[in-house]
Amino acid sequence: MDKYYVYLYKNNKGSDLISEFARKATRSQKSKIARQIQYLKMYGLTKNNPSLKKLAGLQVWEMRSLGNDNLRIFCTPHRDGIMMLHITIKKSQKTSPKDISIITKRLKDLIQD
Repeated sequence: MDKYYVYLYKNNKGSDLISEFARKATRSQKSKIARQIQYLKMYGLTKNNPSLKKLAGLQVWEMRSLGNDNLRIFCTPHRDGIMMLHITIKKSQKTSPKDISIITKRLKDLIQD
């Protein structure tokens, strides 16, 4: 049974950017995305979720999926569940400034709603 509800970020035009990314993903990536969402539903943003790391200075957690793809899903607590803010394929250890900018903007959008 799922303990947490997972929301997918939508921009001000109502576009579901997480689902758009998933539609373009490879079969392997889709499988990893589905698995990570299931982990979020079961464990939330707790220490029981083995693939989570909190980003310094933000109320945002990074879910890591290792392998050839290195998928990263960025989440934050939202209402009674978890909001998936951004998803990307990370090419280095450090989160890129572009990704941080996207995450920060989306986080501000949530706070304003």
